[in-house]
Amino acid sequence: MKVINKAAAAMAHAYEALRALLPEEAYLNVDETGHQAHGQRGGPGCFRADLYTLFKIDHSRVRPYWWRCWAREFDGVLGCDYFSAYHKYMKDFGRDRAFCLAHLIRDVKFLTELPDQVTAAYGQRVLEGLRQMFHVIHRRETLAPARFQRALEKAREELVAVGQRAPPRHRSPDHGPTFSGAWADYFRFITTPGVAPDQQSRRAGHSLSW
Repeated sequence: MKVINKAAAAMAHAYEALRALLPEEAYLNVDETGHQAHGQRGGPGCFRADLYTLFKIDHSRVRPYWWRCWAREFDGVLGCDYFSAYHKYMKDFGRDRAFCLAHLIRDVKFLTELPDQVTAAYGQRVLEGLRQMFHVIHRRETLAPARFQRALEKAREELVAVGQRAPPRHRSPDHGPTFSGAWADYFRFITTPGVAPDQQSRRAGHSLSW
């Protein structure tokens, strides 16, 4: 414990300097999870900027550390998953968010494996739309920038059109708003420079693969 405290004290100044930079970022990936330590429920948070990653252990997931400390000052795009605190954040502060595209792919694959044939067929159509979009992304180095952007936007429009034609009795995953009108948040990386397609990528189109 003495070694841990000594290391923490040595890094405290640098840590606080990075923490102060968080609200100034144009794009920030945020993720957190819950666990128990010494009988208390904690919520470790991860904040990934372009040049650094910051971790913070907090004791609340209802109003997380970032929300209490700097959410009001943050004016950028928040990369996140479907955690309810992010929806509340959007409602309270009206900021743009970028849903993780990897989550969408996972949820669509889930639909294709359901026994309900109508739902599974719908999932297959959306999955094919995603494949077509990735086909464009993989051609990025071979296309002129303007042509690549037009092709990507066209692929997005076709995918959203398919996704919005969900059958009345389709079953979507219970844990997320995948098919509830949040399409723009999945494709923020197409319309906003610097935004990544998933929570692991640093920049748009760099690490997400099909």
